[in-house]
Amino acid sequence: MVGRSRSAAMPEVPTFAEQGIADLKVAPFVAAWAPAQTPRAIVYRLHAAFMAAVSDNEVCQRMLEQGQDPVASLPEELAETVSRDLPSWQSLIELSGARLD
Repeated sequence: MVGRSRSAAMPEVPTFAEQGIADLKVAPFVAAWAPAQTPRAIVYRLHAAFMAAVSDNEVCQRMLEQGQDPVASLPEELAETVSRDLPSWQSLIELSGARLD
């Protein structure tokens, strides 16, 4: 597990930090994206819909069953996360040798 804590869906699987790789500072996430230049009002309307979904107990339970930890954040928080984590993901991709053909 790349995250800071064990997954609720797989609590027996240790995190990378627990396995001695403490300097890995990225965590996978799922996000909804809109095209560049999408009007702010539409972005926040979509955000409100996603917040409602993540607040629903049934949706949260399904996400947990799939190994996801439901977290709702503001569009600005997502932008900060991407800016912060992008260099680490780029390094991991380069180290893996993965390429688009």
